[in-house]
Amino acid sequence: METSPAGTTMFAVLPATTYYTQLIQRIEQAQRAVTIVVFLIQMSAETEALFTALEEAARRGVRVNLTFDPFSRYYNDNSSLPPHRLQGRHFASTAAALDRLAAAGADIHELSKLGLNPYRGRCHTKFSVIDDTVFAFGGVNLYGSGLASADYMLRLEHPALAHQLHQLAVTIASGERQSDRALPIDANSTALIDSGRPGQSIIYDRALEWAGQSERIHYVSQYYPTGRLARPLRTTNTICYINRVDQVQAHVKMMLLTDHWRTRLANHYRGQRYLHAKFILFELKDGRKALLAGSHNFSWQGVVYGTQEIALASTDADLWQQLHQYLQLEIAV
Repeated sequence: METSPAGTTMFAVLPATTYYTQLIQRIEQAQRAVTIVVFLIQMSAETEALFTALEEAARRGVRVNLTFDPFSRYYNDNSSLPPHRLQGRHFASTAAALDRLAAAGADIHELSKLGLNPYRGRCHTKFSVIDDTVFAFGGVNLYGSGLASADYMLRLEHPALAHQLHQLAVTIASGERQSDRALPIDANSTALIDSGRPGQSIIYDRALEWAGQSERIHYVSQYYPTGRLARPLRTTNTICYINRVDQVQAHVKMMLLTDHWRTRLANHYRGQRYLHAKFILFELKDGRKALLAGSHNFSWQGVVYGTQEIALASTDADLWQQLHQYLQLEIAV
């Protein structure tokens, strides 16, 4: 495990394209295992190098495990129709790439099918583990527009967490029922796992706890903070960065307009890229700084639908500063 002089884990904040470059490099160097759990993955000109690296790793004997959500079959960047109405144009090339991966020896797991409500029960979790290297606690999906979004992943070297996430991927792929849980990383940081039980979220609960203890909050997400979380953010000195209605597909615009009206939170995002990053920086009343970073959008709808999520809860001052700097350079511009 790579640690700082104080004995805490060293995290690195990687913008989406940097994450993708480092991910491929680590897969090319992998000796034992590659595990990727992602919401969306598609074959395209932007992701061809990833599929090639995974296939070559599997052929040289590395255990390759890829788990993804069925939204990958249907999602289409350029359509205003909801995902369950689409058969994405990328489907044939992605299916062929997955077949080649399976033939090379990789384990491929597509999760549960879409139902009448296509958003219920989704695996929104994203992490990649290559041997002892963990890329997690961000929102990057592995397809063209996903890599072009304003987004990030965290990198850390942590054998114990790497093992736990390899095992989590197996559990997710099996469909076995889980409970929400916390995985300690060090004295300051804990991985929080939402199991996907409707109405229950250890991540959302921690956001509520820290929001109630804060004097200032920096909020970043695709969506407005709905449910009980909206009130402490509204009554605290909070600066929000959320996608504008001109940046989203037609079926999301009404949700953003409605949630803006309900929460009465001002949106400070002026960037041109689609905002897909999800984190909250808390400045607590006792002088400490805390953060939540991961795949959770902090929207109550996702909790009700029972989405599976992962996030980092941390009071690591160095990581807080890194995310604050990322906010200033990539989002608050």
